[in-house]
Amino acid sequence: MFRISVNWEKVLDYSFLPNESYPGEYEDYVRSLVNSHIFKLTEVEDLIKGIKNNKDILRIAISFEKDSIVFFQELKNMGNKAASEVLEKLIDEERGHIKKIVAMIKDL
Repeated sequence: MFRISVNWEKVLDYSFLPNESYPGEYEDYVRSLVNSHIFKLTEVEDLIKGIKNNKDILRIAISFEKDSIVFFQELKNMGNKAASEVLEKLIDEERGHIKKIVAMIKDL
């Protein structure tokens, strides 16, 4: 349905230096974000069990896109200007995905 097109090499070319109040704060925070959101792979089976129709699938997709936006926004808030610009582009891409998914739901 959608292909995530992130040029990670370009993202990694920027010096992404997090603002930390203690060493390892950035890593701890990112880890907690990943562990608390829908892309937690250990819960995929539970998500699949709850799918009853196409709308359910699309609602899960919207949740994934929203969680991606939250994740990228938090990284953006912690990074430098160069990294923030790249992350804003990723956020805009996720917003576009949500618009497409909402249109699909309306067409069902």
